[in-house]
Formats: sequence, structure tokens, C-alpha cells
Amino acid sequence: MSYPEKPANIWINTLINSLLLILISSMLIFVPLEIYHTIIVFIGALILISGLGFIFYIIRAQQVKFQANIVWYIQAFINIALGLFLILKPEFILNLLHYFISFSLILIGIIQILLALKQKEIVKHVSYLRYTSLLSIILGITILFWPQFPLVILGYIGICIGIILLLFAFIFYFKGNQISNQIDSDLKGEL
Repeated sequence: MSYPEKPANIWINTLINSLLLILISSMLIFVPLEIYHTIIVFIGALILISGLGFIFYIIRAQQVKFQANIVWYIQAFINIALGLFLILKPEFILNLLHYFISFSLILIGIIQILLALKQKEIVKHVSYLRYTSLLSIILGITILFWPQFPLVILGYIGICIGIILLLFAFIFYFKGNQISNQIDSDLKGEL
């Protein structure tokens, strides 16, 4: 009789992943603005590094023509300035992004409603377009008044998935031990 290999310690990996997911999701719920702030600063650091990389490349590349140097210097200084701005003033970008996303969602919803009304004579079932446009408007208004909404929702979803993974870790642990014990007893019985 052939048996599968003893179950690996899947439960340990699942337990660690579930606890990490619950921790990260909790951070999304309790400190979402700091998460946005950190993402903006991280993007600023990447842009700053790319600008410094442009300058380093220009200095190292002797075969590049003078006209290309000017364009690359301009690109490098723009990247450095933008990176420093994102690092030093992330609140400004955060507020600007917040309003941009909100008004874009509201505008998209209004345009979809207008398109649904115009296509009513052409297509019989435009209710899907109406529902998505209303959802877009509601989401835009929600983000306008509660900027943390997307990260908080992701946090709650992450916590739910983390709890499910935690339950799977315990199931893997108890069932894995039962299967290991059964395989051991069957192998001893065959000897």
C-alpha cells in the first residue's frame, strides 16, 4: 500500500501568513493616512534615486552628445525636484490625490448616467451601466468625505481573510497530526 509523504508543516506557514495579514490589515484600518503618507514618501524616494541615477549616468557616459546631455540633465533635475517635493511635502500630494480621485469618480459616474440615458433607445438592458455609475458616484462622495475609506475596507477584507487562514492553520495542524499518526501506525503494521 503506498502512502503519500507525511504532511509538511503547512500549518506553520499558514499561521505565519495569517498573523502577518491580520497585522498589516489592522495597520490599514487604524493608521490609513500614515500608510498613504509612507507610500508617497517611498515613491518620492524612488523618483529621487532615479534622478540621481540620471546624473551619475551622464557623468559616466562620455560618448553621449551634448544635446542629449541637456535633456538628461533636465530630466534628472525634474526627477530630483519631484522626488524631494514628494518626500518633503507628502500631505500636499495626499490632499491633491484625494480630491482628484473623488472628483474623477463622481465625473465618471455622471458621464455613465448620461450615456445610459442616451443608449436606452439602442440597448434594452442599460441598468448595469446605471448601477455602476451610481456606485461610482457613491464611492466618489465617500472618498471625498472619508479619504481613508479604500484602505480601511481593504483592512477589513484582509482581517477576514486572515481569520480564515488562521482557522485553516489550526485545521492543518490537527488533521496533519492525525494523518501523520495514521501513516506511522500503518507503516509499523506493515513491518
